[in-house]
Amino acid sequence: MTLLDAFLPVFQFRERHSVVIAATPARIFEALSARDLLGDDRIVRAMLAVRSAPAVLWQKLRAAPPPANASFGMHSFVPLGRDGDREMASGLAGRFWRPDGGLHVFGESDAVARAEAFRRFAEPGVAKLVLGFACVPDGPNTVLSTETRVCCPDLHSRVLFTPYWYAIRLGSGFIRMRMLRAVKRVVESYPQTPMSSRM
Repeated sequence: MTLLDAFLPVFQFRERHSVVIAATPARIFEALSARDLLGDDRIVRAMLAVRSAPAVLWQKLRAAPPPANASFGMHSFVPLGRDGDREMASGLAGRFWRPDGGLHVFGESDAVARAEAFRRFAEPGVAKLVLGFACVPDGPNTVLSTETRVCCPDLHSRVLFTPYWYAIRLGSGFIRMRMLRAVKRVVESYPQTPMSSRM
């Protein structure tokens, strides 16, 4: 069973992307785990700023500070686990169609407890999203793929999420592909030097 199937076996929305990288799965996962691969990406930062703008504007109109979850990126995800050099997954729960994203905060004290809390989480009207990365050896190369799944627990959340999904799907896919290409660029640019020595 994959981590995606373990944490989100039932879903209504899915998106997949992949890239071929001239490196081992171990080095690819090292790059994924050790770096904020999109932190310096101006295009991605601009897209996330646009996504966050409605929440920030709403808070300014109300003369209140923006909520802590007004913007979200990879830092907002709950690490769900890693299966060696084969797969890793992270999760997010919220009312994503709302201006502030309506993110649910999993405040458990350790990573295992947060992952389990995410797996058990089932609140009406709140969608769950799992983002997974998988590596499959292909001769001297590795196919790195990403899959995003979203489950809306009821008709109400599905009706609200569906137009949001189709509105952001191209942008979301664009960000995923930029992440995959960033991994490829980083790993293939330094094939002999451990990632940790360059951090």
